[in-house]
Amino acid sequence: DVKYESSQTNIDALVGKSAVAVTKFDAEGRGRVKVGGEEWASKLEGTLLRQGSEGLKEAVAKGDRVVIVGVRGNHLFVIKENK
Repeated sequence: DVKYESSQTNIDALVGKSAVAVTKFDAEGRGRVKVGGEEWASKLEGTLLRQGSEGLKEAVAKGDRVVIVGVRGNHLFVIKENK
C-alpha cells in the first residue's frame, strides 16, 4: 500500500509568517511586501483603512511589518502586525 502525506505547498506555508512592506499601501489597500527574500504583490485583508481629516490614509507604510493571512493566485493577503 502506498500512503500519501499531505503537506503544505511553498505558497501555503507563507500563511502566518511575518513580512515587511516595501511600498506604502494605497487607498485601496494594495502594496508590495517582502518575505523570505522575495517580493510579493499584496492586499490588506478586511477593512483596515480609516478616514482621516486629510482623506483616506494608508493603513500600512513602507517598512511596517505585516502578517500573511492568505494567498490567492500570486497575491498575499495581509494584516498589519500588532506591535
